[in-house]
Amino acid sequence: MYERNTHRKRLAVISEINMTPLMDLTFTLLIVFIITVPILDYTSDVTPPKMTTPQEVTSSTMANAIMVELDDKGQISIGGNSVPFAEIEDQFRAFKDAGKSKIVFRADGTRPYDDIVAVMRAANHADLAIQLMTQQE
Repeated sequence: MYERNTHRKRLAVISEINMTPLMDLTFTLLIVFIITVPILDYTSDVTPPKMTTPQEVTSSTMANAIMVELDDKGQISIGGNSVPFAEIEDQFRAFKDAGKSKIVFRADGTRPYDDIVAVMRAANHADLAIQLMTQQE
């Protein structure tokens, strides 16, 4: 009879549930959601704008503008006339005094960016607006 009694003690049902793993899981999920939800709320839309129909160069768009071109050799031409690089700011100021308000600038794609910025800086110093001209691909 002693054996049977021992056997019953081993088969006794445990009526408690260990809550520690459940609490660990709950706190882990809580922390993950506390961190990720604010990040989802403060995202910014960085999709580029859609391209619209390009503005064609016509006589009306060139009425108060000067055509400036920078070719692949680094030569600058203003209104079809070749101008040394050192004199472009003076030329721009003369055109500003003559009533022109903007330049339409076309540069060759192989030129270094420093050359393009130098021409744009000269136009900015002469208080002229800059419109960049591109070619369709």
